[in-house]
Amino acid sequence: MLSYRLFQIAKRFTSGELLLLRTFHDSLKRGATGQALGLSDWARKIAKLQDHNLSALVLKNERALVEEELISGYRDATIARANQVITEQNARLTDLGVAFCTNIEVYRIETQPDPE
Repeated sequence: MLSYRLFQIAKRFTSGELLLLRTFHDSLKRGATGQALGLSDWARKIAKLQDHNLSALVLKNERALVEEELISGYRDATIARANQVITEQNARLTDLGVAFCTNIEVYRIETQPDPE
């Protein structure tokens, strides 16, 4: 039942949104450490990781992932500091986001042909 529910979420995403989610999951698997960045600095960093350098595209795709609660949003830090993205130890993935990515990864492994 969980796999079905996760699949229903996946159907709502564009390829760009799924690619962004994969970027977060890859960061988590690499053991990315947490930090707080300004939203524009964070978007530039992710755009560079994705090799397209289009921070506006990252921000556009990020909104859908936040709305589905697969990644954490950004928060207002103080008036003196602009919006910050808190990456924390989970590379912004929520528990639902981690389960979602793991489910896709397991599905991909299960559907690959056996090496002969």
